[in-house]
Amino acid sequence: ALDRLKVDKMGYDAIILSRGGGSLEDLFCFNDENLVNTIYDLDTFIVSGVGHEQDFTLCDFVADLRAATPTAAVEIITPNIDNVMDFIDDLESELIYNINDRLSKMMMKYDFIVERLVNYRNHFNNISLKIDNDINLINKSITHKIDNYYNDLNNYDNNMRFKLDLRLNNTSLHLKRLNTLLEAYSCNNVLNRGYTMVLQDNKLIKTTKQLKDKEFEVRFIDGSITAERK
Repeated sequence: ALDRLKVDKMGYDAIILSRGGGSLEDLFCFNDENLVNTIYDLDTFIVSGVGHEQDFTLCDFVADLRAATPTAAVEIITPNIDNVMDFIDDLESELIYNINDRLSKMMMKYDFIVERLVNYRNHFNNISLKIDNDINLINKSITHKIDNYYNDLNNYDNNMRFKLDLRLNNTSLHLKRLNTLLEAYSCNNVLNRGYTMVLQDNKLIKTTKQLKDKEFEVRFIDGSITAERK
């Protein structure tokens, strides 16, 4: 599977090589030299999540990143929607704080000018107009940025759904192909073509040397008979 990814045109962002916990013998295949070299030669970012946290294999040392478990490997490469929303909320809070801070400073400046320059009404009017314009621009900017964040989030969600649907469809097609192969190699297909099967002691007999001098079963597509070697 990893060899196929070397020439794959899908452009995957990441690969997860994982297996649940098991004995040392179960996990030893992840120490295979050919597998380690294949991982090293891959250009795609690969995360190794084999066994439990205490388990280490050679794959962990050549992968781009090692995860403690398969679940941790998925969590590493998948953004958490709650974290994204929290990030947006933090940005919004920061923007509101900066706006209020700026408005507060501008209002202090405004009060200072009004107090000190009462006779300069025209100048005061220009400053007031500038403050109003700044407030409108800031409000518009905030609304625009928030809309962009939500649009990006929706686009990301739609893209993730599309990729998941595509992978599910590909998996379904792969399963159908495997089922077709399984049916093609079924012994019933052999019997349908007019061949028979010889069984003795519930074991398939391929040559006469395997046949013992006792009863055996000859199986046809529509039933079976019992025979004995003479």
